[in-house]
Amino acid sequence: MVMVRAAPPGSHVRRWCARLQSLLGPVDRIGHYSADTLLILLPEVTTARGLEIATALVGRGGDNPALVCGVATFPDAATTAEKLIEASREAARGASPEDPVKLAQLDGSRALPSEETAPEILLAESPSMRAVVDT
Repeated sequence: MVMVRAAPPGSHVRRWCARLQSLLGPVDRIGHYSADTLLILLPEVTTARGLEIATALVGRGGDNPALVCGVATFPDAATTAEKLIEASREAARGASPEDPVKLAQLDGSRALPSEETAPEILLAESPSMRAVVDT
């Protein structure tokens, strides 16, 4: 997951969203997070490829504003959609025009346990989803 925002904030996504869409693959999805921030889901890429794409996304051209982004990968940075968004947001907040691409912390604390330590792990964080899975 990649969070892309204008730096400094204030440049509406309509000024630069189309350029980013042209750099994405057919299965990648882009969505508005706020007026100056987009959230991009890259479901079929590795961490290395995600960083390459993020670097291309923040490349400036013409009168486009400076962009910065944070990259968070599953399961290294987080194991739920909410936590991936949070991790990518934190990474994007740490990015600057001088260092525009930041990778979310991969300290392993949010990674999935191994099969030996948790053979029947369940990824259902919300109570409503937990109830569905438990049935």
